[in-house]
Amino acid sequence: MSLWVQRTSTDGGTLIHYSTQTDGQGWCIVPLGFSSVGNIIATAWAPDNQVTGPILSINNWTHIATTYSQTSGLTLYVNGVSVGSTGAQSSNASSAVVILTLGNSLNGTGCSSQSIVPGTFSGYIDEFRVYSRELSAAEVSVFTKDKTCFDAIMDGDETDIDCGGSCLACAAYQMCKVDLDCTTGTSLISLDSIDGVVHGIYNTKINQNSQAAEVYSKSGQYHLKESPAQACDGDIYTKYLNYGECENTRDGIECGSNTGFYLELKRGASLVTGLQICTANDFPERDPLTMSLEGSNQSESKLTLGSSWALIYNGDSGLKTNPGRHTCGIVQQFNNTIRLDNKLNSLANIRVTFKLILNCSNDNNDNNPWQKGQLFRQSTEQVSKDPFYKLLKSGIAFIRLIIIDFHLYF
Repeated sequence: MSLWVQRTSTDGGTLIHYSTQTDGQGWCIVPLGFSSVGNIIATAWAPDNQVTGPILSINNWTHIATTYSQTSGLTLYVNGVSVGSTGAQSSNASSAVVILTLGNSLNGTGCSSQSIVPGTFSGYIDEFRVYSRELSAAEVSVFTKDKTCFDAIMDGDETDIDCGGSCLACAAYQMCKVDLDCTTGTSLISLDSIDGVVHGIYNTKINQNSQAAEVYSKSGQYHLKESPAQACDGDIYTKYLNYGECENTRDGIECGSNTGFYLELKRGASLVTGLQICTANDFPERDPLTMSLEGSNQSESKLTLGSSWALIYNGDSGLKTNPGRHTCGIVQQFNNTIRLDNKLNSLANIRVTFKLILNCSNDNNDNNPWQKGQLFRQSTEQVSKDPFYKLLKSGIAFIRLIIIDFHLYF
């Protein structure tokens, strides 16, 4: 079980009470509560055993969790860290239906409680959860790590570990204690680049050379205040502007085609198995239909060469059917055996790099908007938000090509 607790008194008290009767009596025990001096205590029954944790200060929120299996026994966690375990432990319970009461033992103050002083708990309890299995230490730790839902989209950075509860209710700027993505069962890693740089490119195709984007408003350039560094800066309100083949006064379908970016991952070895694109606030007609993803182990000086890249994915963006604005498209999962790590070449300074290219749009609209992209893997590691904005200018109108929260899953 898992819960957040804030004590307002130094007295003992019951956090959890089990009983077969509604008044707290019958077969009954107190599996979690406080000692007379304020230690948090978890108990097991028949044979009696307990784990004594620290004294919890008053008027502060503390996360408490207990896990149990006969093999591992009873373990008590405080703020995501184990403070003790009984070791292998049986625990006999009633065969009848057991009632769980929060914060009070009712008339069951004479029930088995060991060092817990049963009675009314003075304070607050929040986010109480009961699980049908023993949670791992990593899963318990997740409950104590707040993740912020910046965009009101269920895209892996605000969903719930038990997949099916609070993730759908996450609203913009809500604080959610979360781990896995409910839709895919995968989780995210950071897109921090090895040198803190995200490189804008244009005039590029699969396995072909690319040209580096530079600052200004001409062909292949980007706005000074909307640089490639803002592609993965964690702020959904920043933009990366690239004019592609066009200048800031010219429009046309060719402007947005064959543009992209690449970044060199700080994390190292990676195996990508899926791609997801999510829409931003632009017109549906500007959603990209196809995208390509390439990977490389080469050094920075070779990353503009097409021969340095291995194709990982080329296909649908998942947006052929309009999912709505600020909404993720269909996850494009694929088989990939290209694992990028230092075993694939002999350079002393290996850089694991990914490049994403925009290929086409829904119609003959003058530019192709980049929307949010995510790459998937199986893992339990969480990533921060990595938004990417691409903006093309058509006459006096700004046409946004946007990737928000471009994430890698492995």
